[in-house]
Amino acid sequence: MKAYMRDVLGKAKQGNFAIPATNFIDWNSAKAYVEMSEELNLPLILAFAQVHSPYLSLEEAASIGKYFQEKAKTPVVLHLDHGQDLVFIKKALKKMLEKQKRLLKLPMNLELMLKQKLVLLEQMEMYRKMK
Repeated sequence: MKAYMRDVLGKAKQGNFAIPATNFIDWNSAKAYVEMSEELNLPLILAFAQVHSPYLSLEEAASIGKYFQEKAKTPVVLHLDHGQDLVFIKKALKKMLEKQKRLLKLPMNLELMLKQKLVLLEQMEMYRKMK
């Protein structure tokens, strides 16, 4: 079941438990994490890191993550922007924003936050080029 970070973290804080953020590198690893989440009846953060992009593209990771968000019986948050450079992070944020808009209307504050992250990254990149 699709979930937002703020919701699962809020419940975890209230219930005094942690939520694992597991890095998946392919279909099988994502499936294994979701199955364990369902077995334990606990939420999960499926994360994709740039370091794994030689094995799986960002687009493929987004598709896999979206699939498991829709099929899981437990709350699953998809986190794509674990990047090492601004280009990857910006691409991941844009992908997350596009995905959210297609699935359902994004809450205004969440859409604004993602757009603010993109603007901040653009400013950081311009500043870095000036040096």
